Amino acid sequence: MVDVKQIIGKTLKNVMASIYFVDSYQQEIFMEDIVDICLIIDDAAITVSCNEDGESLDITAGNCLQKVDMGDYGVIKIKDMFDFLNLKDSTCIYDARMIIDENLIKIGLELSLDTCKIIIKNEGDQMVIRKYDV
Repeated sequence: MVDVKQIIGKTLKNVMASIYFVDSYQQEIFMEDIVDICLIIDDAAITVSCNEDGESLDITAGNCLQKVDMGDYGVIKIKDMFDFLNLKDSTCIYDARMIIDENLIKIGLELSLDTCKIIIKNEGDQMVIRKYDV
């Protein structure tokens, strides 16, 4: 697991996500269909995904997003979320911390940016990303 404190003071340049779609023609993004999230930071990347335990987060170095064609069961596409979240170009990460539940399980990641907070959480077997203006 990557130490999230290492990204403090760096620049968030993009947010990408692998998202489940019912078929390859679907274009509308539903936040509850996010599988993994990749944060592009300066010249590096970290990928945030659900752990197989169904509760905790896995945070790994690099861009681990993958397109997957599951035939009749749908597709997983890679989508740019930076504009979708209405983030401005190249925003500084002022703070990064893990969100820990009452059982001491790391269930989320909170990023404090220039004008907002981004919260990424594992909610069951799906990732949820929310933006809060400050």
